[in-house]
Amino acid sequence: MHLYPSQGMSRALHHLRGEFAFALYDDKEESLFLARDRFGIKPLYWTETDNGVVFGSELKVLFANPDVQRKFFCHWHLSSTNANYGAWYYGI
Repeated sequence: MHLYPSQGMSRALHHLRGEFAFALYDDKEESLFLARDRFGIKPLYWTETDNGVVFGSELKVLFANPDVQRKFFCHWHLSSTNANYGAWYYGI
């Protein structure tokens, strides 16, 4: 991510192509960036807990953390402009 220091995250993402999902932490800004490709081919799951943010490319990574709730639900919202299937677990 050599583009990030010179162009910032928003502009750097426009240059990326292909399948990707990554995390980048900026010490100076104390900011965490989570990003994935435009088409969502590479999954990126995340949730916030009392002790911080947990993220990974598979749900089992999140559930390996004891702070992540394992509470199942089904949420489905469909409108004329978009389909949002939500997550199958609370907070993810």
